[in-house]
Amino acid sequence: LTPGTVNAAVRKLEHELGIAPALVPRETFKFLTRLHYCASMAPAGEGADWSWGEHEMDYILLVKVAGGGEHLGVVPNAEEVDAVKWVGRGQLKQMMREDSGLQWSPWFRIIEKEFLGRWWDDLDKALTSEAYVDGKIHTIL
Repeated sequence: LTPGTVNAAVRKLEHELGIAPALVPRETFKFLTRLHYCASMAPAGEGADWSWGEHEMDYILLVKVAGGGEHLGVVPNAEEVDAVKWVGRGQLKQMMREDSGLQWSPWFRIIEKEFLGRWWDDLDKALTSEAYVDGKIHTIL
């Protein structure tokens, strides 16, 4: 884990979610893996005339904040984030269903499907050991 990777994560948390850097100490981040993916999205809804695509290499980091996330004062950047909600694992599974009517970023769908369950089930170990650090680049194109 390089300082640049953590600095980028802290910067994106502030830019996209309005989370103050002081609330997510750099030394608490844990690198787990990398994801190389390519995705495109068609227009959403009747009359929509936009589309977009992504081709990225993402570093997957975890961080657990002291006292839980509710105190972070999340203020989503409307240009980046449509909505934020604190949920438990079961609720997230329901929300991720294809028939939920909810839209998710492609990278989050991949992470939820491929990785998130085992990390969530064993969060303390994922954050404090090398058990889930795999050194791979997972390619999903």
